[in-house]
Amino acid sequence: MSVNINQYDTLSQATQALKARGFGFEFSVNEACQLVDAHNAATTYGAAEVQVVEFHRFEGESDPSDMTIIYALQTPGGTQGLLIDAFGTHSDPNVDVFVKQLSVPHGALGERGTPNATL
Repeated sequence: MSVNINQYDTLSQATQALKARGFGFEFSVNEACQLVDAHNAATTYGAAEVQVVEFHRFEGESDPSDMTIIYALQTPGGTQGLLIDAFGTHSDPNVDVFVKQLSVPHGALGERGTPNATL
């Protein structure tokens, strides 16, 4: 699957657009740094099992420390959903560990269409 490139001005625009495109579930990451399946909390996935379709970072206009990132992910079973977290000093440590293990598809573009070798 190719990585879709989109630009959004706000987190709410990105969330709404991605949900409209089928990323209707909101994922979470558990204390074992595994992605929790949106259909069955007993099912989890390691970062190597999850596909990053796209991601977008946002910085608050009035507060540069208000930084958020949204990941559009797909599980091996085909469930598409979103993982939203702060980034930087306010990120969830479990999400941070999980995200650092994700691989970004070759040529993936993220924030504002810039190339990203890592998340």
